[in-house]
Amino acid sequence: MADTAARGWRVVRAVVVAVAVIALGQLLWRALRPVYGLEGGGVAESAAFDLTAFLAALLALVLWLRFAERRPLTDLRPHPVRRPLPSVLVGAVLAVALLLLTNVIMGVAGSVVGDGVRGDDAGDPAGPGFGLAVGLLAVTAVQASTEELVYRGYLMGSLRHLGTYPAVLLSSLVFGLSHGLNPGASAGYVAATFALGVLLGFIALGPGGLWMSCAFHTAWNAAQSIPSAGEPGSEQDGSGVGAGDLIWVFVAAVLCYAVVTALLLRRSARRAAPAAA
Repeated sequence: MADTAARGWRVVRAVVVAVAVIALGQLLWRALRPVYGLEGGGVAESAAFDLTAFLAALLALVLWLRFAERRPLTDLRPHPVRRPLPSVLVGAVLAVALLLLTNVIMGVAGSVVGDGVRGDDAGDPAGPGFGLAVGLLAVTAVQASTEELVYRGYLMGSLRHLGTYPAVLLSSLVFGLSHGLNPGASAGYVAATFALGVLLGFIALGPGGLWMSCAFHTAWNAAQSIPSAGEPGSEQDGSGVGAGDLIWVFVAAVLCYAVVTALLLRRSARRAAPAAA
């Protein structure tokens, strides 16, 4: 009974800490936003939000680990990665390839059902210059990597005593629901974010570790936001249940099923090897 209560307390504490450090960053942004005096909805304000909110969240996580749990940030790694650069490159390429695949499926669905499916028909925006794009990529890396350290590194790692799959699913649920607090967030948006969290969880547990999940998350966000930076209507508020959300949930579900199946087959092969010997 005492052991069950202790396990339950570990789950509650991990969830509270993860939500609290993200919320702290959001509250700091709300306090400093009038001080910045930036144009609402602009690229500069979006970048200021990412840097302010997520650097504060990262600092809060580091301080919690250092003074409350007596361990360094590097302890959040599921396992060491010998060659981080290939993991980063593979993660980024996978994200862009998956985004292109989703858009292709959306295009096919749009040609079948007609105007009922929302597509990318906003013309051919010029996009930001090279220097601005690089800066926005760096800012996106801060935002995405902080979320990976909080949700996949800290939260999922703290829940591993429940088992691998419950840890992935529960951390992804918190990840999705926390994004549901965004202005105008819809059920489709939350479901898509949950699916993304599950996929990122399995990526983080793979050979590339958090390096690959951070790169995937960064490229996924950047590939959608940077090309349209500064264009009218480029800011996404998560409102509505778009076809892209629903298609992404379907694609991610298929990929997660494939990854889980591969992990189970590999585990079965490892167990069978000693018996064969």
